[in-house]
Amino acid sequence: MPDEERLSRRTFVKLSGASAATAALAGCSGTGGSDDGGSGDGGGGDGGDGDESTPTETAAGDGSDDGGSAANDEEFVFVNNGRPVPYDPGTNQGWVGTVSMVNFYDPLVFVDPETKAPAAHLATDWSIEDDGRTWVFTLRDDVTFHSGNALTAEDVAYSLERTMALNLGKASLWSGFLTADSAEVRDERTVALTSERQFGPMLATLVNLFVADGQAVRANADTEYGEEYLKWNVEGSGPYGLREKRSEEILFEAHEDYWGGWDDAQFKRARYKGVLEPSTLKNLIKTGQADMAGSWLSPTDYEEMASADGVTLEQVPSWRLFHIPLNTQKKPTDDLNVRKAIVHAIDYESIMSGIFPGAERVAGPVPSNMPGHNDDLAPYQQDVASAESFLDQADYSLDEINETGIELVYVAQLEYEREIGLVIKQNLGDLGIEVELNPLPYPNITERNTEPETSPHMLQIFVGASYPSPDTFLKQLFHEDALGLSFTSSWFTTDELTGLIDDARTTVDADERMAKFREAQRIVYDAYPSVFLMQYPLFAPIQEGIEGFTFRGVDGYEVRWYDFRRT
Repeated sequence: MPDEERLSRRTFVKLSGASAATAALAGCSGTGGSDDGGSGDGGGGDGGDGDESTPTETAAGDGSDDGGSAANDEEFVFVNNGRPVPYDPGTNQGWVGTVSMVNFYDPLVFVDPETKAPAAHLATDWSIEDDGRTWVFTLRDDVTFHSGNALTAEDVAYSLERTMALNLGKASLWSGFLTADSAEVRDERTVALTSERQFGPMLATLVNLFVADGQAVRANADTEYGEEYLKWNVEGSGPYGLREKRSEEILFEAHEDYWGGWDDAQFKRARYKGVLEPSTLKNLIKTGQADMAGSWLSPTDYEEMASADGVTLEQVPSWRLFHIPLNTQKKPTDDLNVRKAIVHAIDYESIMSGIFPGAERVAGPVPSNMPGHNDDLAPYQQDVASAESFLDQADYSLDEINETGIELVYVAQLEYEREIGLVIKQNLGDLGIEVELNPLPYPNITERNTEPETSPHMLQIFVGASYPSPDTFLKQLFHEDALGLSFTSSWFTTDELTGLIDDARTTVDADERMAKFREAQRIVYDAYPSVFLMQYPLFAPIQEGIEGFTFRGVDGYEVRWYDFRRT
């Protein structure tokens, strides 16, 4: 991978002055990527420490069973500061969910690690009909589900129908274009997806169409779509099946008949361990009891893990946006000048150098290393004089602002988010604006974000790419169809902006589409709906002797056990 940089513990550059050790990250979304010139685009978010439990789960073990908690030649052990979430491919949303998806299920198309463009997978090739409205896919003839059933076009049609009928998870990617009836089975190996309008990013979004075994779901579930059944059961064709679900772990076992085949160096078992205490998580890596850690900690956490004998650190520029949405439908942040005052009061230099050294400031809602980013935009800067001027021009007086209050929510147990909150509280306090810091568990945040009245004024959150295109950020953050998702708490859109995003999505020509996406970024940027803070590198501490780390841009795709081999 051209942009990938591999660092050993000896060459890892010290990230000085960073925040203290962090705890469980629960809020991460997916969004972003490289447009495919007419055949693809990308976006995302997730409740990594969701608290749901399955009635059949067992108590979290001590790792003393057949796999063990210590890393060994047979099992790949992955630790992350987010709990496992339900596995349903029709409702999947966010990074932790995607980790399950890319291991349990196969998407219709995959992501090429070099170009970050959509690539063949379950679909071997495709063609376009009806002036770009209909995409016709030819399927592999050697794919077997975990149940033993063979993949057919019926399964692809069922999976799309199910996702759109449930209208959850990734359904918002296709709203206004695809419906539950959009798939046509032409024969056992051919399926056509017909959009209500031309859909330029169609192919790219289909990296999120994970295909379920429709026959098995119907046979085992009480309902047509098996909503409860697929929360805690897996009916996929991916490289791994579900060995066991525990309260804090998922145990994966190789699907021996996987169409991709197996070699002796690959891991036939894998274990996802949700470890919310950062010191415990780091110790598992440092002592060799885990093979790899998730990428949602602070720079000092990775510095500490990389300093241990036998640990290497993968570091790649990511398509992850860290921003602080401002609620544009709630007093007093519904006032543009109040939002401008907040944005220009923040000491970005202190945050970047003191809390997140190594990260890059971001200009607007699309990462700078993603094709289609508007390079004419500059990162917001601290300008206290301008902030004071905007505050003077606001419709609310300072007394009215403080009477209403400004609430800044961040994910509980994330120390670096607390530290960012303290900087912002002080900066706004210097303007006379009082800020209430409110740490919450991520599930509580998602519950509050369903309505503008209950959403906080400010919220710290990561958003990553769930498919390769600027569309992933713009559609999932600022389109009217996305309002109410867990990571769209700015509640900002306009008829002009939604229309422009829709216009870009219906444009088949890639250059024209990108020009419209860039214009949409300008509209968002000028409305100050969020503090666009930074794009954070993807860090992956891995034990020496393990190869195969593959960054594809789309969040969660880098944690695919099938890629890894122990040398």
